[in-house]
Amino acid sequence: MIIMIKLVIKINDLGKIMGGLGSGRHFERSNRPYVEHSQRLCISDLNRDGFLMGNCSLLIKWYSGDNVQREAELSVSDDGSVIVCFGDHQLNVGLTTTECHFGGYRYWWLCPLCERRCGVVYWEESGLVCQQCAGLAYKSENESDIERLRRKIRKVGRKIGAPDNLIEAPTVKPKYMRARTYVQLLQKYEILKGRLYSSIEGFL
Repeated sequence: MIIMIKLVIKINDLGKIMGGLGSGRHFERSNRPYVEHSQRLCISDLNRDGFLMGNCSLLIKWYSGDNVQREAELSVSDDGSVIVCFGDHQLNVGLTTTECHFGGYRYWWLCPLCERRCGVVYWEESGLVCQQCAGLAYKSENESDIERLRRKIRKVGRKIGAPDNLIEAPTVKPKYMRARTYVQLLQKYEILKGRLYSSIEGFL
């Protein structure tokens, strides 16, 4: 019996936030596309949902906002590979496993181009390929010093309820957070913002 499971994946919802301090293309080092903004299939997600056990078909939709950018139906073939059907096209992506230290095993994709073992494959014109074959970079690899500071500030700011625009200051201590912890994080937040202002002034 074939069981149809619908899995909805939203992409680009965590894309780069524009309009904050230091924003703008002149602060970036590379034009390579980012892993974080690419349509992808993670093998661990499929395994966790029980898809790789077989006897099921999986419908996946990738969204940008409220619009569907791509959808594909996945199933496991008799030889253990994953059949990916989208539109009038069909791809077969191989699988392999490695043993875990504490028992069991872990699944991996086999890149159709280089046959490299990988945990995630990405949609490209040639189909589903690994990160290297897709020519993708992590945002952290291409960050300038200013962009790296902005990311650190936002990371600290989210803990204390600061807006992501890096302009407005947090006003209320988050519920259940110790006052001492809040003060320490707030001081760290202001120190990082001071470094960011200095970096921007030096750049200009």
